Amino acid sequence: MFAYWRTFRAYRCVRRKQNKLAIELLEQAIQDLPDEPIAYWLRGRAWSEKGDLKQAMNDYTQALSLDPNRASGYRRRADIFRRLGRVQEAISDLSTAIELRPKVGAIFYDRAGLWWEFGEHQKALNDYSQAIKLDPQMDVARLARANGWINKGELDLALADLEAVVKRHPSWSEAYLSRGSLWLKKGDFERALADFDEAINRQTQNLALAYYSRAVVHSRKSDIDLAIDDYTNAIRYAPNDPQAFLGRCIVFFSKRAYESALADCRTAIKLAPKNLLFHEWFVRLLIDLGRHQEALEAFDVALALDATDTDFLEGLSWLLATSPIASVRDGNKALGIADKLVNELGASGHKMLVIRAAVYAECGRLDEAIVSQKAAIELSTIEEKLFDDEVLRIYEGGKPYRTISKAEGFIARQ
Repeated sequence: MFAYWRTFRAYRCVRRKQNKLAIELLEQAIQDLPDEPIAYWLRGRAWSEKGDLKQAMNDYTQALSLDPNRASGYRRRADIFRRLGRVQEAISDLSTAIELRPKVGAIFYDRAGLWWEFGEHQKALNDYSQAIKLDPQMDVARLARANGWINKGELDLALADLEAVVKRHPSWSEAYLSRGSLWLKKGDFERALADFDEAINRQTQNLALAYYSRAVVHSRKSDIDLAIDDYTNAIRYAPNDPQAFLGRCIVFFSKRAYESALADCRTAIKLAPKNLLFHEWFVRLLIDLGRHQEALEAFDVALALDATDTDFLEGLSWLLATSPIASVRDGNKALGIADKLVNELGASGHKMLVIRAAVYAECGRLDEAIVSQKAAIELSTIEEKLFDDEVLRIYEGGKPYRTISKAEGFIARQ
């Protein structure tokens, strides 16, 4: 009798967030009635709310051993597995819950999120669809499915879901944020701006993403100052997001505010030191600023992360061959890198021919430089041919090429 009284009192404590007292009461109840699953369910919940996930999992597991047909129990343990990063086990528990309660849409919704996190995007979409089929009013699943469609590039399917959500829930800021992303992918910048404005005005829970996304639109429209303002707001709400710093770096670069761009790129690298894209922009900026010795050091840092990255190796070879700073140039080293690119890494094509020509010229092998440059011209696009023809004339005049402030040969990943 006292065990049941303690259990009931513990239940009230859990509801009031008095988890420490609830655990003490439930320990007594379990001693008196060790085969009563409700006490383990309640203590597991209390441990969970206290943040002790291991203890919560142990109690839920014990409860399931005593009451193996409780679908809600598998959902609870699945949530613990998810929070512990054990996604496969969480999916397994939710699959068991679905077997027990196959007509509960919410369980499919829970599993869909885990499938997506696990990288099984089609399975996630299938579960979202099943959740909606079982509960047509579950618009949170419809919104999630729309985001999945956007990720897969199925924009018309996503739009149909989002229009339905916005129609029924015109106050849902997240729906406007998702639809804005859809319009951005479609290239409809005006509609994208309108939806991002709506998401921001309605105080979306993800203001950083809303400002970031609107900044991208302004950047695409060449509204550089507006883009800078929005990236700055994105950084204000998410100061540890390196992508926002890189985004602002790029628009500063387009504005020729190189020092500001460099500062943002340094911050992005500090926040994500292994991201090669950030290092590539850093090198590009240093070259454009004429700080070639620093660029060499930046190349070394990047290549320490990936010694076979062809973009960095091509850029380094080009800089060693073409820098106007004598102390930076090293023709023999540039030639060794170029040979590695061709012979070991399979680099070929127009860009590689241009680089080899510059390297040959720096090494005094002008005849070979001319041959390589002419071969490159055979592959030139209309945009490339003007530059390539000019460089060929330099070689034919008996001189090596020297780069100017722009890093023509090393274009950062977009």
